Amino acid sequence: MKTLKQLFGHIGYTIIPSKWKQGYGTKFLHLLLEKCEELGLDKVELICSVNNKGSQRVIENNFGEHVDTTIDSSDNAYYKRYKIDVKRSLHKFEGKKTK
Repeated sequence: MKTLKQLFGHIGYTIIPSKWKQGYGTKFLHLLLEKCEELGLDKVELICSVNNKGSQRVIENNFGEHVDTTIDSSDNAYYKRYKIDVKRSLHKFEGKKTK
C-alpha cells in the first residue's frame, strides 16, 4: 500500500535554513510552475506537513488552494494537500510582481 507522500505531490523542493524567509522558496516554486506549464501540466498537487508554516506560505504565495488535511498512516503525521492551477498561478504571480 502506498503512503500519502507517495500518492500526492508533483513537486518537491528544499530550501536550506540560511535562506528561509527571503523569498527563495516562493520564487523557486514559481520557476517550477513555469516548467510545469512547458511540460503541459494544467494542475499540480503538493503536500506539506501541517507544522511546516514556511512551505504553506510558499504554496499559498503561488496561489495554491488548500484541498484537505489528512493523516499519513506510514508516519502518523498530518499533512495539508494543495492544488495549484498552473496557468492561473503564473498569471496571478506576474500581476502581483508588477504592483
